[in-house]
Amino acid sequence: MVIEHFVFLLNNVRAEEFAVGIKDPDLVVSVEGNLLTVALDRDVWRPQTIGRPQVF
Repeated sequence: MVIEHFVFLLNNVRAEEFAVGIKDPDLVVSVEGNLLTVALDRDVWRPQTIGRPQVF
């Protein structure tokens, strides 16, 4: 099993500032307001559609 999502609780740094430091082509980084999300890129980690989580 591979964990596909991460949660960061940031008290002393803004989400945009933290996101700039994440430079991995296998990750999808998104900032919306104060919310920072990082997920494994499904095309890299699960290239076949069988067993791939659905995105709604």
